[in-house]
Amino acid sequence: MLAQIHKKQTPIVPVRKPAPPDREAGKAAPEKAQSSSSSIQAAPVEAPKPTSEVTQKSHNALPLKCFFLLASIGMFVSTLSGLYMSYKYIRNQRLITVMLLGGIIVPVLLTIF
Repeated sequence: MLAQIHKKQTPIVPVRKPAPPDREAGKAAPEKAQSSSSSIQAAPVEAPKPTSEVTQKSHNALPLKCFFLLASIGMFVSTLSGLYMSYKYIRNQRLITVMLLGGIIVPVLLTIF
């Protein structure tokens, strides 16, 4: 369910379609399928169609989007306040600048190469 929230922004997990019977039989006995040397193949069997459709509730993704917007703003403000404090309270500003540039350049280089 958590993966579904991450991917589709909804807690509703879709129902998986059952595998066709011929596919299940192929998985159960692969030796049998390999040992037969006949070139005649059986016609594929169609799965029965469901008689009633499953209706899904519509969901509203706006609250989740608002939550992540607030979380990202909080992380941005936290980063800016950390940079401000590092420049204000540490005397070696050159070291702070080199570390900041390294923290930007090294991940970009690792992404490229």
